[in-house]
Amino acid sequence: MQFRWIFLLFATSLLSCSPEVETVETEVLVLGGGAGGAAAGIQAARMGVQTIIIEPSQWLGGMLTAAGVSAIDGNHAMPAGIWGEFRQQLRDYYGGPEALATGWVSHTQFEPHVGAGIFADLAQKEEKLQVWFQSRFQNIERTDGRWEVRVNHNGKPVLVRAFLLIDGTDLGDAAAAVGAEYSLGMDARSETGESIAPEQANDIIQDLTYAAILKDFGPES
Repeated sequence: MQFRWIFLLFATSLLSCSPEVETVETEVLVLGGGAGGAAAGIQAARMGVQTIIIEPSQWLGGMLTAAGVSAIDGNHAMPAGIWGEFRQQLRDYYGGPEALATGWVSHTQFEPHVGAGIFADLAQKEEKLQVWFQSRFQNIERTDGRWEVRVNHNGKPVLVRAFLLIDGTDLGDAAAAVGAEYSLGMDARSETGESIAPEQANDIIQDLTYAAILKDFGPES
């Protein structure tokens, strides 16, 4: 009996010491601050909507910044929207469009930290936008017409309730978490009818890309 009482008191003390989960209300929640997620969050805030971006790293921009693939393919004749603002700020920083066309794969190449700084500046200008860096979502539920997302925010558990949820994870992690159907790898030729598709489906995904930045120090160096 004494052992049971001690165990009960110990369990009760643990429960009383467990941290309370803070609840945060917002209209739009963007999971992932990659290029698409950052653009979605910035635009939502510009439309007057209270928005939160959840980003695991310390940078916005995803593939263009944190992943180091800062060589943008195509879109040279589409200088519109947030992409147009981003590219113009790159041109202003480096001294014109010619300064960005320094490689064979792209006309828009830059240092990752410069792109991250531009995304951060665009986000900081929006009063309706919060960016939670070093934060990850744990699970997602749909309750009473709202999305309830449990987030680890700088090591602290937070419950975020939102009307609209946007998957900006680049990998579709949020879509998978809510049960959306997905496939991984290359489709079979019988599924797509493409002559270049493999005969059998596989789980092969695109290889990693490494982008190197070289600096010419001159013949005397």
